[in-house]
Amino acid sequence: MVYMMNKNKTLADKGSQTGKVRKARKERVGGAAMSDKLRDQDTPNVLGYDLDRKTLTPIRRTIPARIAGKDYGADPLGDNMFRMIPSGDIVDFVERKRRLA
Repeated sequence: MVYMMNKNKTLADKGSQTGKVRKARKERVGGAAMSDKLRDQDTPNVLGYDLDRKTLTPIRRTIPARIAGKDYGADPLGDNMFRMIPSGDIVDFVERKRRLA
């Protein structure tokens, strides 16, 4: 197949611009070139997400929301008061800080 770009030039004639396969960009880290290919990374990482090496799917990082007897969040109510989640207790800033530490 030949695709015409201009009257006399084809894509293959353009050579370095479109005809050749571009090599992976390499970044310099500590003087050594580092590949950006996923297979060359110790832990594959895309857009800040770590990927499973075999399937290249994101590794899920969850927050344990149901730890019995432990609050994991707080909603501000105003006047320096907070409603703790999941207990529902109304506490001040100092108590909120202590429970979430």
